[in-house]
Amino acid sequence: MKEGLRYSVALLAFIGVAFVLSWFSVFAFWYAAFAFHSVPAVRFCEAIGSTILIPVRVVFWMAGDFFDQTAPLTDPKSYAALNAVLLGSLIYSCCRRFLFAKSSVAPEEQAEPANVDG
Repeated sequence: MKEGLRYSVALLAFIGVAFVLSWFSVFAFWYAAFAFHSVPAVRFCEAIGSTILIPVRVVFWMAGDFFDQTAPLTDPKSYAALNAVLLGSLIYSCCRRFLFAKSSVAPEEQAEPANVDG
């Protein structure tokens, strides 16, 4: 039960962080224009935002006409939420083996640090 709870909490945390990133990515142009007042900074933030939104763009591209392609303009919250689920799940699946890896050496078998008296 504990393991399943840890996995679920980690997945939800990744999706939550991905939602925040996705939300800022959808509106990256406006946030950057308001904060930096610089064309190069706006273009840089827009490039980062479009990189973060790659998962949902790939899904829309693969679905063809099945989904409404105006979602970023008409419903940005759903667009960011869909990207958050995709991006968070993708990052979670990549990081899971590092987050929950068990040590191959038992704690009692680990070597004690050498006592060095100078």
